[in-house]
Amino acid sequence: MKPHSVHLRGFKGDQIMGEVTIHAYEDLPLTLKPSKFSISNKVDYEIKTIEEGKVYSLTFRDKLRQKGKYRGILEIKTNYPKKPKLKIRVYGNIKGSLQVTPERIYLGRVDITRLKASKTKMVRSFKVKSAIKGEFKIEKIDYNHDLFEVNLREIEAGRTYDVELKLLAKKIHPGRLSEKLTIHTNMKDDPITVVDVIGHVK
Repeated sequence: MKPHSVHLRGFKGDQIMGEVTIHAYEDLPLTLKPSKFSISNKVDYEIKTIEEGKVYSLTFRDKLRQKGKYRGILEIKTNYPKKPKLKIRVYGNIKGSLQVTPERIYLGRVDITRLKASKTKMVRSFKVKSAIKGEFKIEKIDYNHDLFEVNLREIEAGRTYDVELKLLAKKIHPGRLSEKLTIHTNMKDDPITVVDVIGHVK
């Protein structure tokens, strides 16, 4: 069987497909019988016979056509005693109309003592751009004002923005840091994008 997993990647609204080919590896003609699919509410699949008893094609299609991530397993019973069950892992990563690079902001391990003593601030930046045709505008960004300072700069009019995130030392505490930036745009089909900010303060 090649491959052992399927990755469905694309953008919201697109027709996203993936394929797996299963070959018989014994003299005995192979038969397949699907038994369980954990994400049947998100993905459709179809089994086609390429060569009877020898080669089969499995086509997977994302049916939600919505932004999000998912994963699941399709279990298939066979007539082979040594391989009575096949497991095909299916991963979905459907992106919205906006592309954020990187998708998450990692601050790493933050030394609070050094940060407070230093005159320089910890800064991270990311880009937001349209993944489809047409222009957009970032109307506002919601964030924790006690922990961050956020600066927005338009790089390409209506197409690309640079967002600079500065970590403020005054009110951070030791432990895991997990925050979110919520980006509001004027895009009707995808008005809100959330960016995770992760780190550990020591």
